[in-house]
Amino acid sequence: MTISQLLDITERKKAEEERLRLATGVYQAAEEIIITDTDGNIQYVNPAFEKITGYSRDEVIGKNPRILKSGKHDKKFYKNLWNTILSGKTWNGEFVNKKKDGTLYIERASISPVKDNSGRIINFIAVKSDITEQKKTEEALKESEEKFRSLVENAQDAIYIITPDGFEYANPAFEKLTGYSSEEILSKDFDFRNLIHPDDVKKIEEREKVRGQGKELPGRYEFRIVTKDGKERIVEARTASIGKGKKVRVIGILRDMTERIKAEEKMKRILEQEKEFKLATAHYFFNPIAIAKGYIDLAMEKASDEEQVEKLKAAEHAIERVEKVVKNVTQRGEIRE
Repeated sequence: MTISQLLDITERKKAEEERLRLATGVYQAAEEIIITDTDGNIQYVNPAFEKITGYSRDEVIGKNPRILKSGKHDKKFYKNLWNTILSGKTWNGEFVNKKKDGTLYIERASISPVKDNSGRIINFIAVKSDITEQKKTEEALKESEEKFRSLVENAQDAIYIITPDGFEYANPAFEKLTGYSSEEILSKDFDFRNLIHPDDVKKIEEREKVRGQGKELPGRYEFRIVTKDGKERIVEARTASIGKGKKVRVIGILRDMTERIKAEEKMKRILEQEKEFKLATAHYFFNPIAIAKGYIDLAMEKASDEEQVEKLKAAEHAIERVEKVVKNVTQRGEIRE
């Protein structure tokens, strides 16, 4: 045997091993692999195809992949697919197909032409993945995001997301509260400190310093902001940090407390005025009552007959009743003995 013959055998052995590895890889692949002739008739399917579609190899060999059609795609869809692969290009896209049991499923596919040494297309090979569960997850996530966005967009509280580079998001309530448009807020030139009342800037800076040190901060705090038209508003802030360092994002909620605090201060003044009124009223009544009771006691000491004593006792009882009423009015706000 010559050296050239030995080399030829070696090369053929390597080629055979390579073909075996390729065949094993195709056979064991988790993705569906389908090989058709140029008319689309199936010549090969791997076990993954059988597992996913429910069709056995014997049931589909010689048939067209249209057995999987679900009716969800129009003629234009398939025409575009065929025009792409017949022109020698690879088609990438998604199918809604139907399994043997009638169940619809979604798959991501890549279909490529196979060419011989002369460049002539001799087969088509499709590699497909079942992405049904992935699509369901994506749809659920999308629905969840839409619900969350709807809640945020319609919230009465001002909600924002801010990064070290500036605002990333601000809802309509934030625009209403501050008077700035979303375009202004999301601009790179807009600084959060533009909103903070000058006397409260130090408070916020100290919080940011503590945040930067990785220490815990109270979830809620109050400060004043100055709106675009120069009005002062008192807000209650709740913030939460996501991430660390330069990648940190702060989600914040601002609740306008101005009217509530004004109402509380007004109520406090009313209560103080009421207290002062009660004290003044008590002083106004109790002094004369004490004097009257004193005179009655003196009169009773000097009374010479029983009739006079009885009358003085009646007067004393009447004064005591008045005294009880005044006490209830000034202490409890109730007109009763």
